[in-house]
Amino acid sequence: MKAKIAPYNKTHHLLMLLILLSMSSCKKFVEIDPPINQITGASAFSTDATATAAIVGIYSRLSQSGIIKDITPYSSMYADELINYTEGNPSEFAKSQLTLANSPSLNALWSAGYQNIYPANLAIEKLSQSESLSPAIKTSLSAEAKFLRAYLYLQLSNLFGDLPLVEQTNYTQTSQLPKTPRAQLLRFIISDLQEAATTLPDRVDPEKIRANRWSAKALLARAYLYDGQYALAEKAASEVIESNKYSLAGDLNKVFLKNSTEAILQLYPTQANQNTLDGPSFLPATATETPKYYLTSSLLNAFEAGDLRKTAWISSRIFLGQTYYYPSKYKVINSAVLTEYQTILRLSEMYLIRAEAEIQQGQIPAGIKDLNTIRKRARASATSNLPNPLPDLVLSLNQTEALLAAEKERRMELMNEMGHRWIDLKRTGRAGAVLALLKPATWKDYAINWPLPDEQLRLNPSLTQNEGYTK
Repeated sequence: MKAKIAPYNKTHHLLMLLILLSMSSCKKFVEIDPPINQITGASAFSTDATATAAIVGIYSRLSQSGIIKDITPYSSMYADELINYTEGNPSEFAKSQLTLANSPSLNALWSAGYQNIYPANLAIEKLSQSESLSPAIKTSLSAEAKFLRAYLYLQLSNLFGDLPLVEQTNYTQTSQLPKTPRAQLLRFIISDLQEAATTLPDRVDPEKIRANRWSAKALLARAYLYDGQYALAEKAASEVIESNKYSLAGDLNKVFLKNSTEAILQLYPTQANQNTLDGPSFLPATATETPKYYLTSSLLNAFEAGDLRKTAWISSRIFLGQTYYYPSKYKVINSAVLTEYQTILRLSEMYLIRAEAEIQQGQIPAGIKDLNTIRKRARASATSNLPNPLPDLVLSLNQTEALLAAEKERRMELMNEMGHRWIDLKRTGRAGAVLALLKPATWKDYAINWPLPDEQLRLNPSLTQNEGYTK
């Protein structure tokens, strides 16, 4: 019998707060100040209730983390989705021209990732040592911590490439770790997710704010796709789709609401008067303020006629006679009323993963049918002026054409969402071809991996800088 995952519970708030306070600083990527209380020690894993609260605390920390807040704007600028201007000049991210001068921003991302990996590792250690927990809870919570660890390592490696693989909390054994090749990191990530997909319960709670079996399978499908294991990616994505636990939202404006029908995993907001991190990042705070980021003409021009995603997920504002278009998948900036949750995994991505995996295996008509499922949801009603809006892709495309169609559909569906566009350009080897045309003065082929933060190189002499970056 599988263990049940307890839903988010307000009675856990105090314990979660103490957990967060005890981990509030991180001087090095694996140097976390020792806890000032016993919350993260054996007592936190002495009962099923406190152990569950410790795991919920990791989600709580993640919901406020820079690895969630910054990855979308930084990656969207680095690719071809967003621009931000500071005193009239595009940022280094928008020019895809990072240097060690960007180390504070990069270090914040790096540290945010490892600061959340630390409590996941701690939980895995303490759960394995505990002799007082019920076996089912102990196994399930450990799998949940491994899911979270896998998610974080996947996001970090998507940005920086090779990384130190930290599996424990003993600083003396981890402070000087060298980088682990990304291929090996993917093996580790996949192993964690395989265990989670086997162990976690399959029940879908109304509040989809903790990982279950389907969350693990969904992230596993993504990891398999990134690793080029297309048959396994297709299988995992199909299992999620065919579970009938989730369904595509018919209204695009309901996709990112809390408890959306297509949400597989979302983050419960723990900061007062805040629904998501993306809302305040992208929406102008006042009726007269210009957006912090606006869409590139490359992205705007990529939309086909009759694509409702352009109107549902993009807003505009006129300032000094110029129209600025900005992301508005999330509609709420600040509100005590919770209507939106930050979405981490959703069903439409599973259709896109399966489509690409099928096409890569030569199953082109099957892949195109999955792409057309996503296009159909985004299709406007026909009019006399537009009798054939966003038409189905023809099944006779060759493999090259079909892969480009899959890339474009991912671009439209997953735009400005958790770094997908940049990751897609990077993993498919298309970054140079696309960005060299858009940013000919600044794009360099070595920029496929972001530079390691200078602070981390100083702290750990075993680390080496990524190719191409010098002081």
